[in-house]
Amino acid sequence: MSEPGYEILSIDGLDRASRASGEPVLRPLGRRLGFRPFAVDCLTADGAGGHLIDRHDERGGAEELYVVVRGRALFTVEDREIDAPARTLVYAPPGTMRDAIATEKGTIVLAAGAERSTKPLKSSSAHIDELDAIELPDGFVWRPVRRHFGIRAFGVNAYTAREAGGPIVEEHTESRLGHEEIYLVLRGRALFTVDGNEHELVAGQLVFVRDPSLARGAIALDGETAVLALGGKPGEPHTVSAWEAMFAAVPAAQEERWDEAIAIHEEALVEQPEHPALLYNLACMEARAGRHLDALLRLKRAVALEPQWGEHAREDSDFAAIRHEPGFPA
Repeated sequence: MSEPGYEILSIDGLDRASRASGEPVLRPLGRRLGFRPFAVDCLTADGAGGHLIDRHDERGGAEELYVVVRGRALFTVEDREIDAPARTLVYAPPGTMRDAIATEKGTIVLAAGAERSTKPLKSSSAHIDELDAIELPDGFVWRPVRRHFGIRAFGVNAYTAREAGGPIVEEHTESRLGHEEIYLVLRGRALFTVDGNEHELVAGQLVFVRDPSLARGAIALDGETAVLALGGKPGEPHTVSAWEAMFAAVPAAQEERWDEAIAIHEEALVEQPEHPALLYNLACMEARAGRHLDALLRLKRAVALEPQWGEHAREDSDFAAIRHEPGFPA
């Protein structure tokens, strides 16, 4: 189902590229959608024991993430075997030998990859439920996929819900970042609202939002619902979104571990030193930690870049200790 600016699709509806018996069956997802930021496809096998991924090492420089969408697969990465049931993620950096066979009939694996310009980490794997579960104030649970594996070449994260009926994807647009996004339901059911239109999606269905200006969000219809999100800006090397650092710092901030929360923000600022929201958030942490001069300097810079932050600061309780200091944005 295609609408202006977005599309709803089932993985089962993808074309099957013709292959010899026993070889991996390619289901070209990225080409079908017209998704431009990085390569993303689905792979299936003829049956249990069939090849899902031919043995190769991506010496061209691409890092790859494989997600078992359905069924079960046996991966071999760097001579290490990984039994991967549905919703397992397997990361393979450039130059790492890898292959996979289906151990259950009907297995489907999503493969995403792009060239990486920095030194990668080692190969690893994790089930989606083993990833950190960071509960956000808006009610949804962020599962940091990209951060967990150290992926740098493309954007990928996952979301679960606290309970049925709760939010699982926050309502937002990608107007600032210009990202195209794919949301794939890995488990359960989700009710997506895109550009004001509601769509109920079950496991194996996805929504591709090609227009960054469209508002999108989702609620979980089942308590166990899980959604995978992939995105990036077409034609540009991937830049890690600043909101990832802000989300990652939430547990430390909630427990008032200010040094840890500050360190997470400072690490992100190395790459984006003039990001207003990062500077503002860091100023909040520094003010709460008693680093008043640092907080004032960060806040003044955030306001200089985007004056709207001054309005937020005037009502923000995080700045109670410095609100009457000389230089505080009035």
